[in-house]
Order: sequence, then C-alpha cells, then structure tokens
Amino acid sequence: MNLVVNGDAESGSGGTADPVATVRGWKVAQGAPALIAYSLGGGYPTASDPGPARRGSRFFSGGNSPRTVLVQDIDLPRSGPTGRRAVDAGKVRYTLAAGSGGLPGRRTARVSPWSSATPRAPRSPSACSVP
Repeated sequence: MNLVVNGDAESGSGGTADPVATVRGWKVAQGAPALIAYSLGGGYPTASDPGPARRGSRFFSGGNSPRTVLVQDIDLPRSGPTGRRAVDAGKVRYTLAAGSGGLPGRRTARVSPWSSATPRAPRSPSACSVP
C-alpha cells in the first residue's frame, strides 16, 4: 500500500523545467519546485539514464531555488494495528524507498518521518546523498 500522494511527480502541472506554484499532495514549504519530464532533454535526466527501473514520465526537481522543501502529512488512524499509537510504540514496520539523484557531492534528498501523535522534531531523519 502506498500512502504517499503523488510521490512520483506524475499529477498536476509541470513537465518542463519551469517552477510550479503548487504540487498535488504536497505543501511547498520553501523554494520553487519543478516536475520535469524525462523527455525534456537539454541535459536533464532521461528515462534511459541510471535510476529506478520502474519510473513514471516525470521527476521532482528543486527548480531554480538553492533549496526547495516539499512536505506531506500522511494521516494515520489514532488506534488500531497500523495507527499512530502502534507506530509510536514501534509495532509497525514500513519501507520508505525513493530514487535520488543530483549533483555529485550534494545532499539531494532528506526524509524525516515522525508521528504527530506526540509532536516534536523528527526523531531519526535520514539523508540520501549522491557521492
């Protein structure tokens, strides 16, 4: 089950290198994201470049900003076998996977999961870096 809305950059406006004001399913917290088509060319990644074997027709880009932040809250039920209490108690296993690319030596993606049942700073953020 995929709980992330538009995690593949396929929905909404985009397809060029031009920044978009909104991204379906996401809050643009900072910057100017672009949803770029693999077919755009001009030095952008193509579908034949290294990356996930199963990918859509577009990918997320930081756009023309030095830093772009997209945020998505995923609402879980308060209780039950996959609810917030079970997550906070460490009783739920999940897999978070993403393809990450970018410029060599720069951190290009950061994922910070936490539960809003007990609001606080992210407990164990993980960063995806490109060597």
